[in-house]
Amino acid sequence: MDTANHGLDFTKTTLAYYEAWLGASGCLSSGEGVRFMYSQERGTAQAGYPERFDIIVWLDNRRAIFSYGDRVCGKIGELKARTGDARDIAVVSSVLMEMFDCNLTHNIEFVYEGQAPASQIEAKTLAAQDYPDYKTFFTACYPDSETDWLKGYFDEMTQFGYCVGAYADGVIAACTDAPAMPYLPQDIQHIGITTLQEYRGRGYAAAACKQAVQNVIKSGKTPQWTCEHTNIASRKLAEGVGFVKLADMLMLTLRA
Repeated sequence: MDTANHGLDFTKTTLAYYEAWLGASGCLSSGEGVRFMYSQERGTAQAGYPERFDIIVWLDNRRAIFSYGDRVCGKIGELKARTGDARDIAVVSSVLMEMFDCNLTHNIEFVYEGQAPASQIEAKTLAAQDYPDYKTFFTACYPDSETDWLKGYFDEMTQFGYCVGAYADGVIAACTDAPAMPYLPQDIQHIGITTLQEYRGRGYAAAACKQAVQNVIKSGKTPQWTCEHTNIASRKLAEGVGFVKLADMLMLTLRA
């Protein structure tokens, strides 16, 4: 294995992470076609998410996996009949929206495949003494947010190099963060990124993310990326820093 990967198997860890989401170890490691699985994971909200997902559908080139909970058990027979062997995202989405009164989220899930070319923009791994810069950046991005908790979060991120800033005109133009992981927090870490409006589309986010990805790997974890399918900028950014699309994931929450 490439020594630059620090002995990590990015695909294996990423699949294990999503298997935990679906609620069945090994379900993405073998097999093809359509599969329906009952999971107790669908009965609770995952850490970092405000609500549970009553159905999660994983769609990749080989399989469609429907992970469902108690609230939809009574309609699984109908769902199986209406989806059949369909693995097309548009077909599955349409059936779910017709059958359920729900909030439906469509995310693109990525897997890291290797280091992208270096950026011409310098990115700095932030340390404790950089907190004033980070607080100024955060306040500019979220002017109405409380900041009592911010220092603790910043200090936690900087322990592992997860907070990387790309500077412009003496201020942080783009900065990564490290949201809490609902599963396998010891093995995988999501890369979050925020960019000031006036600096978007100029390469600052890519520079920060490339360095953050390397810092995550050096910390012994696999970098992870997910975004809503409509977020074209995030999708392009992911591809530009070394990620490739792994699957579509539909997450459905029934309305009360």
